[in-house]
Amino acid sequence: MDYERVSNRAYALWENAGQPDGAHDEHWQQACREIEAEDGATMLDPTPAADLMPVAAVRPLRRASPRTPTL
Repeated sequence: MDYERVSNRAYALWENAGQPDGAHDEHWQQACREIEAEDGATMLDPTPAADLMPVAAVRPLRRASPRTPTL
């Protein structure tokens, strides 16, 4: 979902509601729901980018091997 599109929709909702103070979260969520209904996409609970990485791209941590101190 496009951030600018949601922002424009939320702004229009705010204007239509009489430009009330402190209602930005409600207008943003409503805009997301309306656009989600139009597009079938989800923006209310987006997946973090880290979760989109393929498993093969993640390298395992190397365990430190014990070393004998040199004198």
